[in-house]
Amino acid sequence: MIPISLEINGIYSYQAKPTKIDFEKLSKANIFGIFGEVGSGKSTILEAITIALYGETERLNLKDNRNYNMMNLKSNELFIDFHFKAENGKLFRFTKKTKRNKRSFSKVETLVSKHYEYINNDWQPTEKTAEEIIGLNYENFKKTIIIHQDKFKEFIQLTSTSRSEMLKELFGLHKYDLTNKAKILENKNDLQINQIETQLTELGFIDEKQIEIKEKEIADKGDAIKILSKELEIKKEQKIQLDSIKEIFETIESKNQEHLSLLAKSEDFKKLQEQIDDYELCKSKFKDLLNRKKDESNLHKKKSRELNNQKIQLENVQAETLKEEELFEKIGVDYEKRLDLKTKQEDLQKIIELQESKKSLSVLSQQKASIEKQLQESELIIKSLGDSVIKIKTEIKAKNKILPNYTVLNEMSQWFSKKSRIEENQHSLYLEIKKKEQDFDKLQKQKSEKLKDFTLDTDNTTESSIQKILQKMGILEEEVKLLDSKILHYKLNQKLKDYAEKLQSGEPCPLCGSKEHPQILDIKSLESELQSASAKKSKLEEDAAKLRNTRIYLENIRAKEEDYNTFLKEKSEEEKKLKKSYAALLETFVWKPYTQNDENKVQEEIKRSQILRDEIKKLETDRETLEKELEVKNATNEKNKNIANEKTIAITKVFSKIEELSNFIKLLKQDEYIHLSKSNLEIQMKNWKQKIDDIVKTYESKNKIVTQLKAYWNKLEGEIESNTNHLSESEKNLKTLETELEKALSNSKFSNIQEVEKILTQEFNVDSARAEVNNYHKNVNHIEQNLKELRNKVEGKSYDSVLHKELNFEIEEKFTVLEKTKKELHELTFEIKNWKSNLQKKRVLEEKYILLKDRKKDISELKNLFHGQGFVNYVSRLFLKDICNSANERFYKLTNQNLKLELMDDNNFQVRDYINDGEVRSVKTLSGGQTFQAALSLALSLSDRIQRLSSSKENFFFIDEGFGSLDKESLSIVFETLKSLRKENRIVGVISHVEEMQDEIPMFIKVKNDKITGSSIKGSWE
Repeated sequence: MIPISLEINGIYSYQAKPTKIDFEKLSKANIFGIFGEVGSGKSTILEAITIALYGETERLNLKDNRNYNMMNLKSNELFIDFHFKAENGKLFRFTKKTKRNKRSFSKVETLVSKHYEYINNDWQPTEKTAEEIIGLNYENFKKTIIIHQDKFKEFIQLTSTSRSEMLKELFGLHKYDLTNKAKILENKNDLQINQIETQLTELGFIDEKQIEIKEKEIADKGDAIKILSKELEIKKEQKIQLDSIKEIFETIESKNQEHLSLLAKSEDFKKLQEQIDDYELCKSKFKDLLNRKKDESNLHKKKSRELNNQKIQLENVQAETLKEEELFEKIGVDYEKRLDLKTKQEDLQKIIELQESKKSLSVLSQQKASIEKQLQESELIIKSLGDSVIKIKTEIKAKNKILPNYTVLNEMSQWFSKKSRIEENQHSLYLEIKKKEQDFDKLQKQKSEKLKDFTLDTDNTTESSIQKILQKMGILEEEVKLLDSKILHYKLNQKLKDYAEKLQSGEPCPLCGSKEHPQILDIKSLESELQSASAKKSKLEEDAAKLRNTRIYLENIRAKEEDYNTFLKEKSEEEKKLKKSYAALLETFVWKPYTQNDENKVQEEIKRSQILRDEIKKLETDRETLEKELEVKNATNEKNKNIANEKTIAITKVFSKIEELSNFIKLLKQDEYIHLSKSNLEIQMKNWKQKIDDIVKTYESKNKIVTQLKAYWNKLEGEIESNTNHLSESEKNLKTLETELEKALSNSKFSNIQEVEKILTQEFNVDSARAEVNNYHKNVNHIEQNLKELRNKVEGKSYDSVLHKELNFEIEEKFTVLEKTKKELHELTFEIKNWKSNLQKKRVLEEKYILLKDRKKDISELKNLFHGQGFVNYVSRLFLKDICNSANERFYKLTNQNLKLELMDDNNFQVRDYINDGEVRSVKTLSGGQTFQAALSLALSLSDRIQRLSSSKENFFFIDEGFGSLDKESLSIVFETLKSLRKENRIVGVISHVEEMQDEIPMFIKVKNDKITGSSIKGSWE
């Protein structure tokens, strides 16, 4: 993960104004700084990043009312916008936003998270989490991307036990505590052994000869089924032939009855055909003529009614049109005078504007006078502030003259600190050796007590005692193997004995299934032998367990004895070096008139120096505050001058507008209306406007009415002429149709037109009747054809029902025998399949039983190895050794090939000093700068290791604080160390309040917390 930019506002000391950090610009130098005083808001930048990515922060949790306490008290909104680049080069944007409740100040809404990915030149929403994108969860992100330097200084100085615990937490090494898993594995294995023993007992004895007999019986059954199946097929073919003949004879009888029924209905269908012919004749020759005559008659009546109505309407329209034209001419006079009212309305509007301009002139004059008064007051304040700044500068100069030499005091303080450290180390070394001797004596007494139970000589060495125990354990293991074989044999024979005792004549054997038992197995009771063997085995296993535990105990004792001897040798050398270092230190004291016993006096001088520095710092702060206030006052004064000028210009413009408006009033006299209120003037304008609107509306309405009446007059005249012509044409058509009807009636069999109309008005469905007649004739022909075909099929054949019944009975009988034989075959097949399966299961179970017994011994050995977190501690040491080796690659170079870190047997660190012939010494003897180098090397090594475990490949991280307690020389070493990281192609962000670091890291941002405006940042390039 490489950060691109971060925008924040409303979080901790950052107020409502958005603050943006351009990490892309900062990262170009590989090393950049985030500097500022304590409490300025530096660490808030890191917290904002973790909140944006994970919604988590170290400083607060949810129980702390986190959202309220994170939000700045002067802000109503908290916003974080973080842009970063992932390992694959893709760009992402994570935002967090919340607001303060408007009604309740202490209630802040839940943080709203939004995630985006830059796709096709646009930010697209994504469901991906930070862990999915970066490959690090929150805890690992803190360990690899944000390195707290003090935490890793502490890592060097921790005890071996505490350091191991820290590694277990960092790398999750507790997963290597396999004690419980081994116990679960043992229980599972024991359960499987018990299950197999039960299964072997249940399977019992299986006779392979009995299987061969049953297989012969299966073959015989199969042959019988084939013969029966063939006979049954022949009988079924005979049955099919008889069934067919029976069906044909029954069908002939049914068709004869149906044919007679149809012939009885022939006269009814003849009459129906005649009725169809009469209806079709009337429809074809008369229906169309009758319909046309009816339609024409209706049309003639309709047109007559319309013509009479139109003549009445025409008379009414002519009268109304003349009346409306007379009214329209009177309204036209008022319409011509409306323009004068419009001009008066515009004059009133100008008078209103004139009134408002005069009011505006009065307000502007008052504002100008007020601003000029403020200008006079601010000039006095500016002069007072300037005098105060000069006074404070004089005080700062005086205090700087009496300030002691801080460099000399600091050097003496460091000398006294080194003296105290050596004296403390000498005393700690004495106590450490004394405690180790007491622990060793106690350990030897415990060993002697432990060996008494095994008749071992307590004067023997630990190594010889271990060898004797191993010999005894080998003998016990061989005896346990022999007993396991006997116990299995006893259990199987005991089960066979139980089955033999339960056998009854005529009942099947549960093992072989036979109902006859000519020779029952006779086995004597083995219960006592089985109990004796089991008890002996338990005793041997108990003895073996005690021996294993003792062996492990002695191996631990042996390791501790070796550690003790090494410890005494190392501490003796360390004691000599401390005495030598102490003598050398005393010779380096060169600060006169002070002596080697003036530590308290030096500390007093340092305190006095610090008090003066604090006073100077406070005066500097006061000076900055006054200068800022002076700057604000000058800016405000200049702003007020500009406002006064603007007011003068505005007054001139208002005067010009008043004169211009007076000249544009045309019809009204200004003096008659100027004294009236704006509301009265607006009412008069509204009345005149309403009057104009009413005149225009009435004029346009009457004009529209006259136009519409004239158009309707012309339309009615045209419609009357058209309907007169239509009536004449309709009378001619009626006469022609009556002539055609008389002619058609004379050429038909009907005597008058009423007879025809009666036939046509009948409810008669011709198509349905015709279909009914056709279907009747079709059915008669179809049945006669079917009877002919069926009689041809049975010509010369006969049907015997008795023979048919006998054949059906014979088929059923053979089918029953066949099904019974198949069932017997299925049962035999299933039975022999079970026997074969059980035989195979038994062989597999016996093989598995042997493997599980061997596995039981291996699991027991693993349990002993994992006891007391032994394996976890072993893995922890491997991790620590790997981290130490990796850290030395950097630490050795940083110290100019002079120093290396080494891991002692007790998991504590020591330093190999190549300046002093490669001798070793405690890490506590390192200087401040060297301690920083060692801590940074270990921190980077730990970070690299966690990144490898998390599959992360990024080389970007922050180093947060850890520099404030370093002296000048140590800081110099720190600068060189940080610069060396550039060669490793790493991007490092250094967060510190130490001002000297700004000189060594040119690319940085400065964070400053103002009491009024809150935290703000400024780049080194600005």
